[in-house]
Parts: sequence; structure tokens; C-alpha cells
Amino acid sequence: MSDPDRLQIAKDLNELTQNQLIDDVQIMLTDAMAAVVRGDENADDYMQRDLNDKFPRLYELSILAKGVHDSGAAVLKLCRDGDVNSAYIVARALVERSVNFAYLTVCEDEEFLAWRNYSYQKALRMINKGKRVGSFDAYLKRLPRIDLVNDPNLKSMFQPFTGKGGGEITRWSSRTFDERIGYIEGKFDLSDRVVAMLATASLFVYEIGAEVQHGTFLGVEIRRGFMPPNAVEDTYHDVALENAVLLSAISTLRSLSNFAGHPEWAEWVSIHVSPQLQTMNEGLLPEDGIAPTD
Repeated sequence: MSDPDRLQIAKDLNELTQNQLIDDVQIMLTDAMAAVVRGDENADDYMQRDLNDKFPRLYELSILAKGVHDSGAAVLKLCRDGDVNSAYIVARALVERSVNFAYLTVCEDEEFLAWRNYSYQKALRMINKGKRVGSFDAYLKRLPRIDLVNDPNLKSMFQPFTGKGGGEITRWSSRTFDERIGYIEGKFDLSDRVVAMLATASLFVYEIGAEVQHGTFLGVEIRRGFMPPNAVEDTYHDVALENAVLLSAISTLRSLSNFAGHPEWAEWVSIHVSPQLQTMNEGLLPEDGIAPTD
């Protein structure tokens, strides 16, 4: 057997190992979340709860964890279909979802409520909206006009997201994306590894995903326009995206393990996943990595 044939077989086996590893973590994440939801006796009573009550975080976090899983599956499918550009857009959303999931399992009650209430008020704002562009007015009207800020039934929800001049505040947290990652550190066992993985995942896809999403030339020409000089062109982007999926899923699984009181899930990651993480670095630069700050 020639050396090129041996190299191709090794590459194919490595790719199979990578794909199986990611699929295993995705399946484990789904099973873990299902186990948590089954264990919550009040999960079905969610719609009867007062939206202003400080009820447990399970329902929203279960939806967010499913979003992490679904976005990861979408990234992998897009990669396997050869659509790297679209994969980066979804991967950016994936990383932000996994960061928010880890953060929301440990943040203050007030911060969790802000995240939840932001979504409710934003959905209502989007029912009726409009804009003036040049000499045209464009608008969508789904319901009769609602005074969102002053309606007594909605006031407490909308005021925190309304500025002094009446304009909309479009962020639910005063902490930045990186600050939310940093906040996780020290909050539970192995949280430092979650911080490291989320920071690394964001470096792989977050900025590039924005370029693709906003239609820049770099974003359109991603395969040729963003390529370290000594990287392997056929594998660099696929491996970067696969790393983002794997690290996001592991981070979510470890955060869920702490939140739900199931240390065996984090132990599963340590036994079955951590020793194989090095195989995910084929095609990346040897200088890439993460280290504690001085």
C-alpha cells in the first residue's frame, strides 16, 4: 500500500471518529435534557403560571438546550452538504445559545427574569412595527395598536427595556457576551473548562459568522478570503465548525449536569470525550489554543 493511500485511510478514519464523537455528544445532550424534563413534576403546568412569578428555570432552559442541539445538528448537515457559509451563520447562533445556557444556569434570579421577559416584550413589539426608508413607509400590523409601555398589564415588563426617550433597549443583559462567559468561572466543578471551551468555540466562528451574515466580501468568499497561510484548505473550515459544535454541546452538557444535579453526565464527558478532543485539531494551526491569563 502506498503512502498516499495510507494517509487517505487515516484521514477517513479520523473523520469518522470526529463525526461519531460529535453525534455521541449530541445524543447524550438530548437524553440528559429529556431526563431532566421527565423529572420535573410541574413542567406541564407551565402555561398556568403567572409570567411575573420567579418559578424554576427548567422550562426555558429545556427549550434553550434543545436549541443548542438543533443548531449543532444543522451546522453538521450544512458542513456535510458543503455549505460552509451558511454553517458559519448557524454556528454563531449555536455558540451564543450555549453561552447563554451555561450563564443562565448560574446567574442571579433578576438576570434570568430579564432574559425571559425580554423575549416576551420583544415578541409583542414585533406584532406591530414599521420603518421609514427614503420616501417609503413600510409596516406590519398584526393587532390593534397597543400602548406597550403604559398599558397597566404590560408596564412592568416593558419599562426595563424602554429608554428615557421612549426608544427600545435591545439588550437583555448589561453584561457583554465575553462577560457572560467569564461570569461562569468558579460557579461549579469544571466550570473553568466550560469557560475555556466557550471562549474557544467563539473564536472559531463568532466573528466570521457575523461577516457571512452581513454580506461582506470576506463573508461571501470565506473559503478563499479567510485562510491562515499554512492551514489545510480542504479541512480548516469544516474542522473549525465541528469544533464549535462539539465544544458548545459539551459545555451545555456540563452546565446541565451541574444545574440538574447529575454529576454522572459530566463524568461521561471526562471519560468518553475529553481524551479524544485532540483528534478534532486536524487541519488547525499548532499555535491555536487557550491558556490561563497571567
